[in-house]
Amino acid sequence: MIYRTLHVYILRELLRVFLMTASALTTLLAFGGMFKPLTRQGIDIGQVMVLMFNLMPAMLAYAIPIAALSVTNARLRTRLSNRSRTLAGRGRSILAPSR
Repeated sequence: MIYRTLHVYILRELLRVFLMTASALTTLLAFGGMFKPLTRQGIDIGQVMVLMFNLMPAMLAYAIPIAALSVTNARLRTRLSNRSRTLAGRGRSILAPSR
């Protein structure tokens, strides 16, 4: 039972990082894809919203792998941080060779 609770907690934390990264990157990439039509011909706000809505699925295909890498990076950083705390608590350095 405790393992299920722990797994749900970890999944929730990683999913939060994944969703925030994916949504931010998708929005950023969609704005980047919309930049050329905005500068070449002046379009109004209605056309901007339609273009943004149409670009979101295509940009999501680029954002999902990057978001997955960021989740992996966040998890790895957490693991390394915990190991460094453990070694520091034992009076050792990360860079020192183990005995």
